[in-house]
Amino acid sequence: MESTISKAAAELGRRGGAVGSEAQKAAARENGRKGGRPSRVEQVDHGKRTVMGTDWPVYSTIDRLPNRKGFLVTFNICNGTSDGNRRFRTLREAREALQ
Repeated sequence: MESTISKAAAELGRRGGAVGSEAQKAAARENGRKGGRPSRVEQVDHGKRTVMGTDWPVYSTIDRLPNRKGFLVTFNICNGTSDGNRRFRTLREAREALQ
């Protein structure tokens, strides 16, 4: 009994996931031509840090990990070096870490 219900549910999900308007399909094709979904979600500027007389920008980034595996926050990047990074499951958690 359970297997027939789960098979029916799987079939409904498969059909629902395959539905898409012509506009959605065209947008997906256009995004694919541009290289797909960008990995950089957002960048937060923190100001400047002076290193040996040069002012370098300091910023943190939130990047999307491949295959929907979450988000990577890189903290305080300055002159190509960061203070560290941390992985989060949701974008909300990643944004809260930068607060």
